[in-house]
Amino acid sequence: MFKATTNHAAGEFDRAVFEIGGSQNAFTSSDYTAFYQTVAPSALELMMSFEADRMRNLILTDDVVKTERDVVIEERRSSTDTNPQDVLHEEIDATLWQNQPYRIPIIGWMQEIEQLNRVDATAFYEKYYWPNNSVLIVAGDVEPETVKVLAEKTYGKVARGPDLPPRIRPVEPEQNTRRTVTLSDARVSVPSFSTQWVVPSYHTAKPGEAEALDLLSEILGGGNRSRLYQALAVQQGIASSACAYFQGTMLDDTRFAIYGAPRGDAKLADLEAAAAAEVARIAKDGVSSEELGKAKERFVRDMIFAEDDQDDLACIYGSTLATGGTVKDVEERPSRIRRVTAAQIKAVAARYLAFDRSTTGYLLPKTENEEMTLGAQPHAAMNIQEVKSEKGMIAWLVEDHTVEIVNIGFAFNGGITQDPVGKEGMANLMAGLFIEGAGNYDSDAFQMKLDDAGAEMGLEAQRHYICGSVCMLPKQQDAAFGLLRLALNAPRFDQGPIDRVRAEIVSDIVGSERDPDAIAQRKWLRAIYGTHPFSRPGEGTKESLAGITPSDLLAFHKAIFARDGLHIAVVGDIDANTLRERLDQLFGDLPEQQTLAPVADVVPKLGQLVEENCDLPQTSLRLAWPGVKRSAPDHFATVLMNDILGGSGMTSRLFEEVREKRGLAYHVSSELTLDKLLVTTETRSDCAAQTLSIVRDVVKQMAQQGPTGAELKAAKKHLIGTYAIDRLGSTSSIADRLLDLQIHKADVDYNQRRARSIGRVTLKQVKAAAKKLLSAEPAILVVGRRWAARMSKETHLAFLLPWGFSWEERIWRPVGQADHADPRSRFAGLARHWRSRRASRRNGAPQHVCRLLQNTLARHQQAAGG
Repeated sequence: MFKATTNHAAGEFDRAVFEIGGSQNAFTSSDYTAFYQTVAPSALELMMSFEADRMRNLILTDDVVKTERDVVIEERRSSTDTNPQDVLHEEIDATLWQNQPYRIPIIGWMQEIEQLNRVDATAFYEKYYWPNNSVLIVAGDVEPETVKVLAEKTYGKVARGPDLPPRIRPVEPEQNTRRTVTLSDARVSVPSFSTQWVVPSYHTAKPGEAEALDLLSEILGGGNRSRLYQALAVQQGIASSACAYFQGTMLDDTRFAIYGAPRGDAKLADLEAAAAAEVARIAKDGVSSEELGKAKERFVRDMIFAEDDQDDLACIYGSTLATGGTVKDVEERPSRIRRVTAAQIKAVAARYLAFDRSTTGYLLPKTENEEMTLGAQPHAAMNIQEVKSEKGMIAWLVEDHTVEIVNIGFAFNGGITQDPVGKEGMANLMAGLFIEGAGNYDSDAFQMKLDDAGAEMGLEAQRHYICGSVCMLPKQQDAAFGLLRLALNAPRFDQGPIDRVRAEIVSDIVGSERDPDAIAQRKWLRAIYGTHPFSRPGEGTKESLAGITPSDLLAFHKAIFARDGLHIAVVGDIDANTLRERLDQLFGDLPEQQTLAPVADVVPKLGQLVEENCDLPQTSLRLAWPGVKRSAPDHFATVLMNDILGGSGMTSRLFEEVREKRGLAYHVSSELTLDKLLVTTETRSDCAAQTLSIVRDVVKQMAQQGPTGAELKAAKKHLIGTYAIDRLGSTSSIADRLLDLQIHKADVDYNQRRARSIGRVTLKQVKAAAKKLLSAEPAILVVGRRWAARMSKETHLAFLLPWGFSWEERIWRPVGQADHADPRSRFAGLARHWRSRRASRRNGAPQHVCRLLQNTLARHQQAAGG
């Protein structure tokens, strides 16, 4: 769908979106396919005209279909075949669903993908791509009447297609047995289980049932106040993670799932039994009115938070309409949630969550000698106010009263680099304890108060900074500000929560011990940074974490949390006078000065090769060149060069050469960081040498010739336009951006000057930046099969040695994934948008659990096409 039509050449749509600073992509779910653009309001008609054109005028040739089919094959290898969790969940799906098409992976089975051809693609296109089989959703700064006029002007010109029959699927038979699926894999270090049931969706449920199931998942496993987490992680101490999930936005019946991973030496069988006991307890005894009331407040609050982002709004309405719902269903959902009774919760638990009708998947480590026992609108023209309190605290404020939300971001200088030698992971552990008790409130009491206040807060340890965020409802700000003040000024660091959070972090560390990417990342850091603090693992090690005491954490907190290293950004429904008073309340009692250890500057050691040999169907390639500081005169010239090279996604040179022309990879991009420029891609192992050669050729051409004038002009439009769309689209993203500007010593009017600075960059300057950075010898990082590495070695000897790159000096290794937007994370359905904040909390679900849940969800929202 991103190829040529009878009216537009291949890539023309992508370039049009790129030049106005927008973004676009597509994804396929079990029930619908979605295409989306995020652009300025002035470009709405242009987007509609492109979409209307490709709805009927797509040119499908054998070459076009073959190339895109090869891309899908590479996507399957990278997204599923290389990940044990995804492999297991495909098997769970095929077992959970006996007759329903949901049992088939959205991306397809490999042997079927390989057989797809032009005839298949054309038949599908001709059957489904008609205006009378589509739904148009527009969210943002536009009037309904304008949308109607533009829709009639564009889509209205497309002929109506044949009426499609109702979407009647094969009926799932009654489930009468308990089934299990087991996968043992050498890459797995921490075992886990997932038990799933077939349950009604919002479209198939009786009145009130789907709402009850949503609240049941919240009560049972929606976060760190849930029954599963409190019972298994806090009270019994046998779980590193425990959660529940309900995907309600499906056309047919859907799934309800619980998940658990053991802590330390705890047995998986014991954990599974304890989780089953909690499910059975609700089915037998129900829930209390207080418990239900708190769950409702959390759920409705998350609905309000979702209104802050127009992408979320578009997805909420779009996914509902595409799966049999109505606009009225979306508008009435908060009131329907509030009407759910405790009796309904008990009833759906008893009726649907019977273990003799469940499917359980076990993901186990593979050992040689033993078997494990199962047992809102873009704010482009925002007004930034500098607010100074009586005690001298300065915050940047953007007032926005369109949605009743207040977002606060704050950061302290110092971060992971301040971890004492031998106690690596200190900053990360401290961040994980941020809501685990403060003042007179122990962990349990503090989190209950936080829940009552309708607020969410968290802390993150970054390389150079400790960053925090708080999201609250204005009507409850007194309680929320009071709790934030306690967390900042009077953390408890009680031994119980320390032991629990430390065990969760250790579980993540153990879980990555056999992960090739994680192993290679550790090699990479040591290779390019040596003994510098940048080379140390931010999460720490099992040994370093064991030595951290409460007094260590208190001393570390005192050294970091001080006013002279503080940055504050506030966005939302609050005025300057109120904020001025709140600043002193929150931060006024902190120490005046930080006590930080000096961190020397370091230049990454490039010109080397790092390898992690592993038996995977895909090889990951990472190449690193020198970066540029944001304060450097050629910063914007380098940013523009990177955008043209690989930062702009579907219009970049790398994307064109690697994916569009040759279908070698699903993803290829470049990313500019503070100290390096990274190119990342994944490809079939036997194509690694070819892909690497093409990437090197593209980079070499950029270094020697630079971009064209037309490319530079388009990149300027893209970078100027995308700034407001991607970074200023919600109160939380604005707060993040303001905080970032303060950290990097920008001034209040930076946003206004940025476009002018980009516009003044000349072609000569961009060419000079490309030559300076890309002429250097890169570090090359590879994760894949040994034979692929040897093949790559021969290729390198052919075209790298003339640049003075000695093979003996190389050490193979991979770097982490580039930070690029994934459409699955933006369009994951109603439940994802209203509940993701709960599911992603560290205490409710550590990162590997969130990834697992997202992978499960991804099969319903599989990225495709662009």
